[in-house]
Amino acid sequence: MKRILNQYAVGYVFAVLTAVLVTEFLIFAPTIFPDGGKFGSFYSTLNQTTNALFSGVLFTAITALPGYAVTLIVAKKLEKHSPYFYCFCGMLTALSAHGILWSFIGQFFPEAIQIILCSVPGGAAGAYAYYRWRLKTLSI
Repeated sequence: MKRILNQYAVGYVFAVLTAVLVTEFLIFAPTIFPDGGKFGSFYSTLNQTTNALFSGVLFTAITALPGYAVTLIVAKKLEKHSPYFYCFCGMLTALSAHGILWSFIGQFFPEAIQIILCSVPGGAAGAYAYYRWRLKTLSI
């Protein structure tokens, strides 16, 4: 039992890291183009990358855990083990994670729309990475 819980925990960490990397890439990608910001915006973005990755991992690890647990429970009950199911649940988990964050903050910032839109494919990528990892380790 302890071994299986450890595998779920490692899979969750892997999914969170993948989701955050994809989301951060989608957020920062426009800054490499000249019309994506002021001259030199790409270099100023590189200075912010470490803080963004740390806060992204922290935020995602805390707020996506309920969605991850629900996905695992539903997948077990319905015996759904397709990549499409996991990707769909990853997108819903990303949206619910933002809902959890805004419920604690108490207000919504219009600037957050870009982050929310970028985190939906990030959530799908994280869930797909978890699905692929689970195929190799847990033999579903």
